[in-house]
Amino acid sequence: MTVAWQLAVLCALLTLPLLAVIRWLSHRLTAPLRELTRFVAGIDGADDLSQRLTPTSKDEIGTLTTAFNLMTGRLEAGAQELERKVKVRTHELSAANENLSRILNELQSAQSQLVQQEKLASLGQLVAGVAHELNNPIGFIYANFPHLEEYAHTLLDLVDGLQRLPLSDEAGDELKRQ
Repeated sequence: MTVAWQLAVLCALLTLPLLAVIRWLSHRLTAPLRELTRFVAGIDGADDLSQRLTPTSKDEIGTLTTAFNLMTGRLEAGAQELERKVKVRTHELSAANENLSRILNELQSAQSQLVQQEKLASLGQLVAGVAHELNNPIGFIYANFPHLEEYAHTLLDLVDGLQRLPLSDEAGDELKRQ
């Protein structure tokens, strides 16, 4: 066997355990990162900020896990506070809406009463106008009735006087016809 073959075999024999050690180390070092990634995906899919991940090491991944737990705790507290504020605001808006509905009903009632009053006022003016129009001719007739009575008596006296006059038969018949 030549030296080249011997070196190739030696490199192969040394490379296999070295590759196994490198694979084992990379798997061991990335396992917490994969676990954190799965945990974050689980929280995102479930929308549950109450879940926490226990740090398995004190290295950068452990620090990242602790920071992530603090962040989700703050987010959960913020979401709860936001939900509380939304409930309070919803209650306030419901109360304001009820108040506005009550005021709207009162305004509609007042508007209806005003319309009714306006109708009654218009009807009163119409009746007053009709009464005025009826009173004018009646007043005229009543005021002139004594004069009419006086004229009628004068005419009757005149007719009586004409009937007492001596007239020819022809003129008397003509007078009676008219």
